[in-house]
Amino acid sequence: MADEAKAKGNAAFSSGDYAAAIRHFSDAIALAPTNHVLYSNRFAAHAFLQNYADALADAKKTVELIFSAIYKVRLALISHFFYGS
Repeated sequence: MADEAKAKGNAAFSSGDYAAAIRHFSDAIALAPTNHVLYSNRFAAHAFLQNYADALADAKKTVELIFSAIYKVRLALISHFFYGS
């Protein structure tokens, strides 16, 4: 379901309908709130509309989610290295 909303957002973005893209990406985020790509895509749509405060919030969330994923992978690797599990 989130993939469908993302696809609609991508199509709207590609056609220059940035407001619709934001709506679709927001729908997708509601369904998949940990998908950093959705926030990144919505950031771009906000930036094109010069909604800089909203763009910045989405950029920060994108970075937060990416670093969270990196941290989890790092912990898993450390755990595997030290404990072999």
